[in-house]
Amino acid sequence: MKTFKPYVLIFMLGSLWGFFEIMHIPNSITSALAIIALVMGRRMVNTPGTSAAMGLIVCFYKTYSSHFFICQWAGIMSVALSFELFASLMFRDQPWKLYQSSIVGVLTNILALPVFIVWIVFIVRESRWVAGGFDRIWNYGMNDTIPAVLLSIIAAPLGILIAEKLLQRFIDGRQSLSIAVYSSSVVFFWLIASAHKFM
Repeated sequence: MKTFKPYVLIFMLGSLWGFFEIMHIPNSITSALAIIALVMGRRMVNTPGTSAAMGLIVCFYKTYSSHFFICQWAGIMSVALSFELFASLMFRDQPWKLYQSSIVGVLTNILALPVFIVWIVFIVRESRWVAGGFDRIWNYGMNDTIPAVLLSIIAAPLGILIAEKLLQRFIDGRQSLSIAVYSSSVVFFWLIASAHKFM
């Protein structure tokens, strides 16, 4: 991947994750799709900060496609930074194994919940979450976090398998084609975000 520009892939995966965020699908499924994108990014560009950068791209994508909403930023960055922590600890200099990725996916979703709650309830003090109290936190954990944890057991290995297929293209010497496809995908996703603003 010496001639490959990693930021193209990071921007494409962040935009893909952002695209899923603006679709009307359950949060648990969105979280599982986020894990797939994060695993792919870290597997293909094994550099600290990759996951956090993807999270920021998603935040700007959602803001661009609709408007700024602090809960969205808090939720996205809680997942991105939690994944960043565990991926850096487990995958720094080791080959990626499917069961390890499942562990990282599970731990990411478990840690993301308290990080999100501290951020949105105690630091930002978003009115709806503060007013909702423990019941809102409990319902979020039961209805969103636990399904996301279970789905990540499968989603994380799937991210590795997809990444391995894409990496094979680089080994075959088709970097230029891949960069063109990824760049076109970025344009496509942001055109969708532009259209979403007027819907």
